[in-house]
Amino acid sequence: MKSNYFLLLKQTFTVFLLILIVSLQVRSQHDKTTGMLTRQINSLLADSSLIPCSIGISIMDIASGESIYALNADKLFHPASNMKLVTTAAAIHSLPSNFQFKTTLTSNGLLIDGILEGDLILTGFGDPLFSHKNLDSMVQFLKQSGIRKIYGKIKFDINYFDSLKWGHGWMWDDEPDPTAPFITPIIIDNNTVTFTMYPNTILNEKPFIRLTPESNYFQIINNSITSSDSSIPEVQIRREHGSNIIYFSGRIAPGVNPKEFRISISNPVEYLNHLFFDRLIKSGIEIKNMEANLPLKSYPIFELTHDLDSVINIANKLSDNLAAEVLLKTIAAELTTMPGSSENGIRLIKKFLIDEGIDTTSLFIADGSGASWYNALSPNFLVKLLCLEYKNKTSFSRYYESISIAGVDGTLKNRMKGTPAQNNVRAKTGTLTGCNGISGYIHTKDNVPLAFSILLNHCPVEQSNMRKIEDDILELIGDVRIK
Repeated sequence: MKSNYFLLLKQTFTVFLLILIVSLQVRSQHDKTTGMLTRQINSLLADSSLIPCSIGISIMDIASGESIYALNADKLFHPASNMKLVTTAAAIHSLPSNFQFKTTLTSNGLLIDGILEGDLILTGFGDPLFSHKNLDSMVQFLKQSGIRKIYGKIKFDINYFDSLKWGHGWMWDDEPDPTAPFITPIIIDNNTVTFTMYPNTILNEKPFIRLTPESNYFQIINNSITSSDSSIPEVQIRREHGSNIIYFSGRIAPGVNPKEFRISISNPVEYLNHLFFDRLIKSGIEIKNMEANLPLKSYPIFELTHDLDSVINIANKLSDNLAAEVLLKTIAAELTTMPGSSENGIRLIKKFLIDEGIDTTSLFIADGSGASWYNALSPNFLVKLLCLEYKNKTSFSRYYESISIAGVDGTLKNRMKGTPAQNNVRAKTGTLTGCNGISGYIHTKDNVPLAFSILLNHCPVEQSNMRKIEDDILELIGDVRIK
């Protein structure tokens, strides 16, 4: 009996020793691989052009929580559009999965014999996907409903959001850049307008300009010409601050394809009013524009919706700033009281982060999109959020599907093609002047899922050079085995 006991003890010790040896070998291989990866990444970062730059990197094994590589990982950086990873995560957890962004038509009067005995009221609930084609559908519906005359006025309800139309810390000279549109609850074509320029068939004559959608809302001053003279600057477009006067200058070469220009609209609600009124009249609907003086009742007429995930997808895959800002204010409007504000939205995002166990004392959040220079996040913060989202089985697929795939779609469509990172990296990119970043997920060659964040700030180099550094690092990771 005693000999059996010692035999069992010997066998147990042998098994334990074998496990220990294998574990040490695995650990040794892991350390060897991460050491090699560290040296390779450090070699990439030794580029002399990066000496003035502030660089922060965090790469983490999601399952173990072990750091694979870290550089200034707890320092704060301007995240640019990497901020959208935070806003969209909060939106997924804060709003119902079946939430719909709405644009509605109601009236305070009844429809009697083709006459709407009241006002026609368009109410916006922050739908960033509402387009002029959707507006045309509304007008067509009204016509098909038998409305021939509107006794009252055309009114707009913009009470869903507050009156602050720009993000905190946005740069004044970004207007009229289409990536910095005004944030309003009633939105039309991302609160931008598109101009298409066609070269004239006669040299030195003005090119032709077409608006989409067509309207006479803008005053266009066309000082551009059709010319082969390369000493004349290329065509440029400019809108005066707060106005609807659009200036074109420079040249377009003869025979070239049309050029498109997109700019923000200074007063989206006024612009939509112009488009709506014009389309109603052209459809044959008469507007009396009389004071209705009716009881405060609301009769639904028409509702157009887009689902939450479609808005999250354009915020992440296309890095749409307006979509992200709308998500921020919508969280506030739905979880607190109307009107929704960025201030309340940020407070609720921080509450979401705290509930997830993430420290919010060492960060700055100023907007939902990352366009503000006041945002400051650390690579470790972003990686921790990415890891928590990865482990959330109920919502992760929605989050994961919303971010770009390297070499496939979104802002990563043309990056990392033909490398181990293609169709592997799922990430959000970010760009500001002198800043670039990318944060997301990647699998190693032996299929170990990692979360990463690479942020470069204050770099006096081309954006393409910063993106190449990021891509080179991710291509290394995608080609390594760490088990």
